[in-house]
Amino acid sequence: MGNCSCIREQQYQQENDQINNTFSNSEYSRIKLKDLKQYDQQIIKIQAIIRSFLTRKMVQKMQLAQYNLKVNEQLETYSTTILNFNQKNIKPFYFGQDDINESNSQNKEFRGQITLENGAVYFGEWIDRKRHGKGVLTWPDGSKFEGYFENNKANKRGRLIHANGDVYEGEWKNDVAYGFGTYTHLDGTIYQGNWINDLQDGEGVEKWADGSFYKGEYKQGKKHGRGKFEWIDKSYYVGDLYQNNIHGFGVYVWSDFKIYIGNWDNNKRQGFGQLRYPDGRQYEGYFYNDCKNGFGILIFDDQRKFIGSWKDDKQEGEGNFILLNKQEKYGIWKDGKKIKDINSLSQNYKDKQDQLQQDKIKFLNILSNDIQIRTTVKNYENQFSLFNYENSQNLSYRVDQNNYNNNNSQLKQQIAQMNTQEQQDRSLSQVYSNFNSFRAPENHFFQKNVLLDLH
Repeated sequence: MGNCSCIREQQYQQENDQINNTFSNSEYSRIKLKDLKQYDQQIIKIQAIIRSFLTRKMVQKMQLAQYNLKVNEQLETYSTTILNFNQKNIKPFYFGQDDINESNSQNKEFRGQITLENGAVYFGEWIDRKRHGKGVLTWPDGSKFEGYFENNKANKRGRLIHANGDVYEGEWKNDVAYGFGTYTHLDGTIYQGNWINDLQDGEGVEKWADGSFYKGEYKQGKKHGRGKFEWIDKSYYVGDLYQNNIHGFGVYVWSDFKIYIGNWDNNKRQGFGQLRYPDGRQYEGYFYNDCKNGFGILIFDDQRKFIGSWKDDKQEGEGNFILLNKQEKYGIWKDGKKIKDINSLSQNYKDKQDQLQQDKIKFLNILSNDIQIRTTVKNYENQFSLFNYENSQNLSYRVDQNNYNNNNSQLKQQIAQMNTQEQQDRSLSQVYSNFNSFRAPENHFFQKNVLLDLH
């Protein structure tokens, strides 16, 4: 054990000597105190340069902010002095500092009012000979643009007030509305949404002065794609549109809770569809020119059915009327009236019925795959159920109120009759009283009992 310990100590000593020799022969041995002091001086110089740079940047930023503040004040003051009649109720435009971080912001120069070759007047910032930065541009007809310019054109953010009082405020690109913006008409109509090349394009919301609105897709300035209309009477449409017209597949709900689900062509029901009435009737079949035309099924609220041909919302041609007991009555209809009984239905009738079933399957497939339409129908059904419940409650209340009024009226009549009878009795009492004043004292008992009976 003792020998092993000595050997181990000798090994440790050799390793330490080797490490010391390594560091003594390396670059580390040449680092001196004066060198460290030189490094400290260099670090101090670098820190001073950085502080100086940051200070200059901060000063420049403060100067630029003060410059922008003064420019904004001048622009707002100038803009309010050139309002025309239609612009008096418009709030001042907020210029802000949208371009403060631009690399060429230091090159901008604010100049006073300058008349351009086309007669327009510009008041704002320039870079060299181009309108660049914030400014106000007015035209001889009274129109006015307030906002940002790049290379002589409206860019970024701005507001254009037309001579007639219409206002667009939003994003711009090379002198056209491009991006998100709001257009307010003088009559109160407002559009808010996306723009491309001065036209509504993309998602947007349009609201009219009477409270009606449209929310949905636009393309090249027209309602196009999928959207929702809602009118002041609370009727609404959800579905496809084509160049401002209801066209394609959609749901229309009237204010009286009538609902149509199906195909449209230029604002008219056309093709296969389903029409539900608030009284429980339901029609499914073909439409043309906004009327029931072609083959269809009308289901009454008591589950009777008419299956057959239609023309302009009336039964026309071959049909089958199914009664409550499931008995079927075949016949020929004309102008909504049955004019002839027949013993059997033709093959043409059966072919039309088969085609109807095929188109109904397609209709149900569209409905099941269209989440927006399906949700709209579901919401309608919930609202209709609530509407029926409230009506039933109101009806019960009205029945109770009518019963109360009737009973109250009868009670009033009874009270009136009693009052009349009482007046008659009082008159009769007075007659008896006058009569008894001439009678002998022995008749006083008779008088008393008569008076008690009358009362």
